[in-house]
Amino acid sequence: MTELSEASKRWHSWWDGVVAAANATPEGIAFTKGNFQLTHTGGGCTAWEREVGDTGWRVLITDSEGLGHKLEANAAEDETIPDYWLIGGQHDDDETGTECLKAATAEEALAAADRVHAELAFTAAIGKNGATEDELAERLGVPGEEVRATLLRANEKNPKRIFYVYEARGRIWYKGAN
Repeated sequence: MTELSEASKRWHSWWDGVVAAANATPEGIAFTKGNFQLTHTGGGCTAWEREVGDTGWRVLITDSEGLGHKLEANAAEDETIPDYWLIGGQHDDDETGTECLKAATAEEALAAADRVHAELAFTAAIGKNGATEDELAERLGVPGEEVRATLLRANEKNPKRIFYVYEARGRIWYKGAN
């Protein structure tokens, strides 16, 4: 095993302190109870992160600039309003993400994060090559009628944001939104 350089040891020591301080705040306590952990996203930026199983997706919660894990007094784009949380999904390819939701409190951010998490998990369960309602039902553990109704509802509510659903050759298919 390679020993860490002194600079690396200092960075890890600093980061451990940042994580401990963040986890001790009321927001940090709420986010860690919601299965989020503080992560360093690069370039000095941080976020609260929760993975969406083994799908390659993760849900991130940041400040209104998308740069940090704690709110400032005012939003960066408009100093007349309070800062707010941004909640969205990011894929491991670092080029694919979801539209961000906004929330004023940690509790609202967690509720929004649960919605984003559920949408990403549901979309990932469908698979890239389409699946029958029965296959989806089996993967998701719900009745086939519920799968059809959910797919159609999701498409009606978010026709461009999540995915398009259509029937072809007796199967339910989806096409990811670009």
